[in-house]
Amino acid sequence: MSKWLLFFGFMFVCSGFLMPLGAIMIAWYFVTNLLKNSTFVEKQEQKIQEMKMDDFSKETAEEMR
Repeated sequence: MSKWLLFFGFMFVCSGFLMPLGAIMIAWYFVTNLLKNSTFVEKQEQKIQEMKMDDFSKETAEEMR
């Protein structure tokens, strides 16, 4: 769905008549894409911070020392 939003947004911007609607659609695509990616990165960082030394294998724990 999001790729279609971007596609039709560019089509509307290029048409001239529906340019405001196209600009809103393009902005909506980029805002939702940024929000989705930022929450994913935050979740990954939180998982990394919650890891304990016991979660690693013995070899990995030895290499990290």
